[in-house]
Amino acid sequence: MGKGKKKQKAHKKQHKNPAASESNGAPANAAPTTPSVNAVGVEPRSNKLLDRTKQRAIIQRLMKQADEQGLQVGDKRFVIAAKWWERWCQYVGYDSDDSSSPAGTGLLTNASPSKINNLPLLQLPADKLDELMGAPLRPQLKESYHFALIPQEVWDALLCWYGGGPAIARFVVEVGDRSLGNTFKRVELYPELVEQEDDPMNGIDTAAASSTTANGPATEITKPPPRKLPVPSSIQKMCGACRTTTGSLKRCGNCQLIWYCGSACQTAHWKFHKSACRAAVSNEDKESAIQGSLEEERRGKMGLRNLGNTCFMNSALQCLSHVEVITKYFLSNKYIRDLNKDNPLGTGGSLALEFDALLKELWFGTSPSISPAGLKRAIGRFAPQFSGFQQHDSQELLAYLLDGLHEDLNRVKQKPYTEVKESDGKQDDAEVAQEAWKRHLLRNDSIFVDHVQGQFKSTVVCPICSKVSITFDPFNCVQLELPIQQNRRMEAIVVAKGKQMMRYWVEVPKKGNILSLKRAVSKLSGIPAHLMIATDIYQSTVYRVISDTERLAMLRDEDRILLYHVEPPTPPPSSDGSEPQPLYYGFLYHRLDTALKGDPLLFTFTAETTCEEMLETWSEMIAAHVAQTKGLTSKLSASLLATCTYLSNRDGAFMRSEAVPASKTSRFLDYATLNPDEGLEDLVYMSISWSPALLNSPGGPRPDVEHVADHESMREHAAHKGTRDGISLYDCFRNFTKPETLDQANLWYCSKCKEHRQARKTMEIWKLPDVLIVSLKRFEYRNEILRDKLDAFVDFPLEDLDMTSFCLEKTEDPERLRYDLFAVSNHYGSMGFGHYTAFARSWQNSDKYPGWYSFDDSQVSPAMPGQVKSNAAYILFYKRRQLTASS
Repeated sequence: MGKGKKKQKAHKKQHKNPAASESNGAPANAAPTTPSVNAVGVEPRSNKLLDRTKQRAIIQRLMKQADEQGLQVGDKRFVIAAKWWERWCQYVGYDSDDSSSPAGTGLLTNASPSKINNLPLLQLPADKLDELMGAPLRPQLKESYHFALIPQEVWDALLCWYGGGPAIARFVVEVGDRSLGNTFKRVELYPELVEQEDDPMNGIDTAAASSTTANGPATEITKPPPRKLPVPSSIQKMCGACRTTTGSLKRCGNCQLIWYCGSACQTAHWKFHKSACRAAVSNEDKESAIQGSLEEERRGKMGLRNLGNTCFMNSALQCLSHVEVITKYFLSNKYIRDLNKDNPLGTGGSLALEFDALLKELWFGTSPSISPAGLKRAIGRFAPQFSGFQQHDSQELLAYLLDGLHEDLNRVKQKPYTEVKESDGKQDDAEVAQEAWKRHLLRNDSIFVDHVQGQFKSTVVCPICSKVSITFDPFNCVQLELPIQQNRRMEAIVVAKGKQMMRYWVEVPKKGNILSLKRAVSKLSGIPAHLMIATDIYQSTVYRVISDTERLAMLRDEDRILLYHVEPPTPPPSSDGSEPQPLYYGFLYHRLDTALKGDPLLFTFTAETTCEEMLETWSEMIAAHVAQTKGLTSKLSASLLATCTYLSNRDGAFMRSEAVPASKTSRFLDYATLNPDEGLEDLVYMSISWSPALLNSPGGPRPDVEHVADHESMREHAAHKGTRDGISLYDCFRNFTKPETLDQANLWYCSKCKEHRQARKTMEIWKLPDVLIVSLKRFEYRNEILRDKLDAFVDFPLEDLDMTSFCLEKTEDPERLRYDLFAVSNHYGSMGFGHYTAFARSWQNSDKYPGWYSFDDSQVSPAMPGQVKSNAAYILFYKRRQLTASS
């Protein structure tokens, strides 16, 4: 009983009060609030649905008011499913300026959205939601892709009109450090959890962590002085900290068995060596005790715990941890002499100190995994965009770490003013590049400049006056676009009356529209494109009917697109000889075990179609989707359907308690009178509710509504998924150096013309660093909102990357332009649901730690070289085979 009360108390305190405390140095100044969820889960819709133009005007006014006010700490924002929000915007013509214009034209475009459904956004089922826990969102959700954020007034209006839910409220908080002047307000989607025993973010503050983990000089740490003693040992003569085997090494003055370069390395390693050192003094077999402690050290083969959507950070950190020259620099404490705490562009040394603490744990520690919470706090304090627990891009974090660590370790204390060195193409490139690099070194001098930064050559030519401008700029990462085709492959399912559904695999232009998809399918199916109706099916219901003009870029790869084959739009003549009656359209749902299953079927009818005729039509339609045993004909009995077919709304919920009567005289349109609140003027939804007794009876029907046959084109799909696209890393470098014409958004100012021009620009590599970091640009904007993930396989060498053809700087030793791979940051999945991992190869190859290892958050395991190459490779880390003298 006592345990139960204690657990309940902890449960109530699970979400942090944004106003009551500061989040690790980042004040969150919000009103005392708790992320809430409507206790019931859904709300009923109002009896009266406003005209769409009135809805649009009200919401536009409320959104404008919210934009003018801006984000205020403590304000509520409500999370709403992106699919529903997009559907509503299309229905009311939200982006239209004409208050009287309809939402759209074309077949079946007047359907209003059904009730709001936010359940797919939540991590827990509806029956598990409550006021105390709030509404926990699924991890890795992306704004505009999975959800939209709207003000409370907008949510209240939409909820009143359409009903549904559940309501998911989030609050505006302020993040960052006011003392640094880098705060901003944002909606906290994933509130931090506190008072959890296993909370990896709890612990000592940053200042305390820095002073402790920096392993600075302290009485206890420096107690055993290093000294040379002629004590024989079978332990390898290697520095216990930086693993150097050359130079003058000294023994630990206490156990006399561990070697060090000097006091700096001993100080760095003492925190991890002292327990074994003291034990060895009282142990007869000293060498075995020390050897055992050394073997227990992970030496970089340690996992990093996921603190909540932090796999992107773990991946980047594991790769940086295996940059030999940088890691040795920290492990030996040599970084301390370069620590620049007064640099206004740095973090006062906090980032470097936390990075050092993490590296020492990764290389000297003995645990299988550790928490990077201290470093995450430091990053979030000085780069608020990375605070909280939302998924980010590992390349963006890597760029911040390289810049931030460089500034924290910048040997230049006072930066002089310098001007950009520009050439008109008449001077010698080598002289201009050397002068530009000298100017760069006047303001930037760190180990990252020494080994990670290279130099680009940028050439811009004016298309009008032919003025040439050449500049040389530093870089620490080469971002390469993938030279891919401009086409896209898509799946589409064709539904034809009385036939089995068929899945097709077609290639369409990326910038095409729905009509392009119809035409591509038409070539394979033989069905004319104008006799297809395109729909987006979501959870076995018709989410929307898609017009021919909609861009394919608005469709996600996971969207289920069905193309319905319809008869020519010429209805039969009326029985009394008058004008032909208009056609009405409807969709037939299947409900098995109280849940909707499979895909809807499209049917048509006129004002004169009787209920009996409608049942006969449905009977013919579903014959291809129902397996029957002996005793039933191939045509399902219409009388059977008369007992289980009900009028429904778009969501499949029954609107009448009685089934469709099998009447020869009753008009079906009279029975299926549309609900005026739905705004559906020409569309009907019906549900066939298959009862368990009927399905289990001898000789009863066996609905097979979820089966879709594959067209032979799907074989190409299967083959395509298993093949690689033939892109090499060299192809990407060649594509990088191709001249390009700047677009209207990136015009170049010509000092000769005194105008902004669409100039011709060429990027080339002038000088290469010892550590070459290459980022493959796998994410591209499909439209104004969505970004696509490019899964093309890029073949890159594990050894001997030859950069001779891509480096302009002349060298007498061509071996200096050859590189070997030592780390890869991987991204698996799509933009919406991705996961980051890493591969890394230690420079300390041994019998125990040979070759490559896989790093997946806390999990570390050996990897084969063949695993390193995949279409998930995102950032590649190469090191020069022949390092510079300074290395």
